[in-house]
Amino acid sequence: MTEKNQHEQNAADRQVELLINALESAKKNGGVWLNPTGKTKPQFYPKGVTVSPFNSLTLALHSDQNQYKTNQYTLFSEAKKRGESVKGNEKGVPFIWYNWNEYTNKNNPEDKISRTDYLKLAPEQQEQYKGVRSREMRILFNIDQTTLPFVSKEAYADVIKEHGSSDDRGVQNDNQLTLATNDLLLKARDNMVDVRMSDNGMASFNKREDFIAIPSSENYANAEDRARDVVAQLINATGHSQRLNREGIMSQGGKVASEDVAKQNALVSELATGAKLLEMGIPAKLSPESMKMVDYWQRELKEN
Repeated sequence: MTEKNQHEQNAADRQVELLINALESAKKNGGVWLNPTGKTKPQFYPKGVTVSPFNSLTLALHSDQNQYKTNQYTLFSEAKKRGESVKGNEKGVPFIWYNWNEYTNKNNPEDKISRTDYLKLAPEQQEQYKGVRSREMRILFNIDQTTLPFVSKEAYADVIKEHGSSDDRGVQNDNQLTLATNDLLLKARDNMVDVRMSDNGMASFNKREDFIAIPSSENYANAEDRARDVVAQLINATGHSQRLNREGIMSQGGKVASEDVAKQNALVSELATGAKLLEMGIPAKLSPESMKMVDYWQRELKEN
């Protein structure tokens, strides 16, 4: 991994701060640490461009902790082009941006061309080049940090109605979420892991036989609780040796993972689960087992 420069390190510190604060809030909110109001996933306003899961978590945490009405974000320059502006003294949130503006010849590293020149090449010539990725840090602002709510009240109201909290969007019926969760299970069964009905009313991942067990809908008070269990167990299944072979899920070289590694993997699992639930517009909630590790996670994040 490319070493961080000072600007990137400052951004990382800010991202850690957001996560530590979210974990602290989970202690007071029954385990809910992300997207408590059920907003839709973070996007670039107004085009609706989605972002990577890592950036999505960062933006959503920033939005939660400042109680913004949506997860819609914009660049300062783009807001200005639209005739809006970022309000004074507003603090944005770091966003990891990757550019692919340069291409290098696979056989001659000294032969470098711009993206513009690369696109002019014939397909067979393009095959001779590979993109060079450069990492940049950008600063984004939530639309609530701009003058949009004042200069275009109707547009702002429409955004809230489409991307705001579950109450703002009028989401009341569990049926749609149940269908989405069942569709996720079907796709997972066809493409990743066997899915079985739980015989003890508990959701789980069987590492030895490589399957997840999910209780029937009748075992849950609501569709959100079931969706959380489904996503959490699918995330656990990604750590299997036939997939990511994630230490802490599977033993490595015949050795059981240390307690520290197991706890770190538990945080990875919770973050990945949260990212997927955010995509589904569902609040993320730590499991009872994870709640016992919050103090450990906070300490480790501060130290490393």
